[in-house]
Amino acid sequence: HAHTELFVALGQIDTQRELVIREANELASMLLGEPTYGATVAQALARVEAHWVSSPGHVSESR
Repeated sequence: HAHTELFVALGQIDTQRELVIREANELASMLLGEPTYGATVAQALARVEAHWVSSPGHVSESR
């Protein structure tokens, strides 16, 4: 019984993980104006951060 509950919980975690990855890529694609599908969350974030730091006229808040 515990094994079944664990299996179900792992499936739910995997589903949530996929949703987070998809949402991160959709947001990054929207901000960049180009697709980032297939990227990890960290890769999508890095691309967005690099874009905003290098965008003309944008003042970076990083120090």
